[in-house]
Amino acid sequence: MGIRSHPAVRDAWAGPRWALLLLCGVLAGCGSTQHVGEQGLPDAQGIASYYADKFVGRTTANGEIYDHQGLTAAHRSLPFGTRVRTTRIDAPAQPSVVVRINDRGPFKDGRIIDLSKAAAGRLNMLRDGLAEVRLEIVSYPSGSASTTAGPSGEEPSGPESSSAGW
Repeated sequence: MGIRSHPAVRDAWAGPRWALLLLCGVLAGCGSTQHVGEQGLPDAQGIASYYADKFVGRTTANGEIYDHQGLTAAHRSLPFGTRVRTTRIDAPAQPSVVVRINDRGPFKDGRIIDLSKAAAGRLNMLRDGLAEVRLEIVSYPSGSASTTAGPSGEEPSGPESSSAGW
């Protein structure tokens, strides 16, 4: 015959055992995964595409109406309102444009940002459709804990950084 424990002793360990398993599961899920809305740039270099004309007038993920003349973009995880300098690195002149994130996407594998038609035009990628780009955070939306500025320590100026109409 084996040794039996009292039922009250066995039941006393049931709760803490489940709590420990639940805690382990939560900690395993909190690895280094980038979640929507977190600050950070998981992929700083990759392929950019731009919105087709059929999206003009449709609602973006943040509730705005898409305007192909605005300097906006879609990113999978950056908070809405984040301003991102997008530099084309597969062209000798390496043109760049500052865009504001107002949508989610791109939803095609291998792409890291989906630009408005105006932003794509500034990068001279309208004919090609795709371009190799580098992304840099210019600023996070106001009220955000972390912000960054341009190389001179100031917010960028010029038409690509104007917030008029945003």
